[in-house]
Amino acid sequence: MNSTRFGIEIEVIVEPHTLRTPLNALSYYQKLSAALKKRGQKAQVDDLAGGYRTNPDNFKKWWITKDLSLDGYGSNQVAFEAVSPIFSTDRNWSDDIDGFWDAMGAVFHQPIRSPKCGSHVHISPGPIAPGRGQADSGTSLAAARGHYSLHQLKVIAFGVVVYEPLVLLVLPASRHENLYCRPNTKSSSQLGGCSNLQQMRQLIASARSLEQLKDIMQADRRVIWNFENTLMGKSGTIEFRGGRGLRGRNRTKWWIAFAVSFIHFVLKENDFEMHNTYKDEWRPTVELFYEKIRLKAKDVGMQSHFPPNYRVLNETRR
Repeated sequence: MNSTRFGIEIEVIVEPHTLRTPLNALSYYQKLSAALKKRGQKAQVDDLAGGYRTNPDNFKKWWITKDLSLDGYGSNQVAFEAVSPIFSTDRNWSDDIDGFWDAMGAVFHQPIRSPKCGSHVHISPGPIAPGRGQADSGTSLAAARGHYSLHQLKVIAFGVVVYEPLVLLVLPASRHENLYCRPNTKSSSQLGGCSNLQQMRQLIASARSLEQLKDIMQADRRVIWNFENTLMGKSGTIEFRGGRGLRGRNRTKWWIAFAVSFIHFVLKENDFEMHNTYKDEWRPTVELFYEKIRLKAKDVGMQSHFPPNYRVLNETRR
């Protein structure tokens, strides 16, 4: 199986172990960067001179930057977003996550619990040689760039709407009504205007471009599954925005594993091509849905990072 690339954005509000007043956020970003480098990881700090910037180095290192959505925290606290380098399922990424949280623990206390903080996982296919195992030129060119083809994105998009009620059951309650990760069918007026899954499938099938598909799936990027980065000239990733604020290594790995495995699951299930027999009232139980994704995690080497029960992931069971 071809590899999958992914990265994670972690929003935190933290209190430093050593407080120096007046508190200078940039100095603590630099301390975290130094702690990461001490643990063998590459890191870079946003100098904050020009406002928020995305990672300027093609996501080859940890990027520590201000998050404009995080405000109202205490005078002895620091808020920021840590953007990971690009990881791949065909290499050991778990140690890099451990190294990040080791570095965090060296500089800060455990992040506070805050509904303002979330986590975002970006997923894309690993690039493969043009024509290798691809049925058409459009798919081949997308694969060579490490992007999903339009057809693959339609399969993913339909999977998103089919399994949306079950994904909501897997998410913590704090993410259900969060303005930064609305269900796609609630964000999109086009999807909201459909009365059943057959109509949603027809709508998704009608998209003739990446831009049209993105507009069908969302009003803006603040949805559980964000398709904005699939457009030409962008990173090519599907962004999962449903994860809660992260406070340690275990849940970081759990949410990465869930997001990556879900994409593999919907591509494999390919409900998009089963529309003639698909019934609106049919969906698996949440238990079966979760078990299917756990099984798919084996295909991408993430089974060891999956909690055994969805109630552990949504925090209704410890």
